[in-house]
Amino acid sequence: MFGRIGVLLCAGGLLALMAATGRAELIAYWSMDEGSGVTVADQVGGLNGTIEGTVEWVAGMFGSGLEFGGADGDSVNCGNVDLNIGSNFTLACWIKMGNVGGRYQVFFAKGPKAAGHYEMYVEPAGTAAAYMPDLSNSGSSNVKVDDDTWHHIAWTYDGQALCCYVDGGDTGTATRVTTGSIASTTGQLRIGCLADRTLPFQGLVDDLAVFSAVLTLEEVRVIMGGVGSNETA
Repeated sequence: MFGRIGVLLCAGGLLALMAATGRAELIAYWSMDEGSGVTVADQVGGLNGTIEGTVEWVAGMFGSGLEFGGADGDSVNCGNVDLNIGSNFTLACWIKMGNVGGRYQVFFAKGPKAAGHYEMYVEPAGTAAAYMPDLSNSGSSNVKVDDDTWHHIAWTYDGQALCCYVDGGDTGTATRVTTGSIASTTGQLRIGCLADRTLPFQGLVDDLAVFSAVLTLEEVRVIMGGVGSNETA
């Protein structure tokens, strides 16, 4: 057991995280281990995506990953979905990018910038950030990640504080006191840019997961080792 989270090996080999009550907390997971083709499978929620534009299969943090070209529309399009996260969630993935080039780069986003929207991105200064307009205070972590090195980025929210852990806190942490709940909506979900295909990401992404619960720092460090049970560094 890791805190209140146990580990369950599913028949498909996926490491699903379960609450002590038995409620599934892992609600979407793109391992990006297909290695070829145009489909990027969500191994939990079935929100499979389709590669659009210049996105290549490359060696990832674990197994294979995806390299995004950095032009508008270079992305994985997961369609219009109701992946709603409310006021208790964790968003986590590995990214690798060089100098951000003085522009905003979004690597995961749902919906237009209105109620129900959420995104993870890198600021022009090269710092990890998140934006959720339904929350009273989201934004920068002030932790740089544009050094051509793999970094694990996790954002958690418990209804009172939005926390960022970069590399399990080893590279940096940030906490923003905030309130609110992300509205339940159906919206376009993309990996690699905003829903409207703008602010594209240039770099690598791997092992992207969404949890309907707030992982502790200890639990974040566990999933840094790969959410999928068949993955090795």
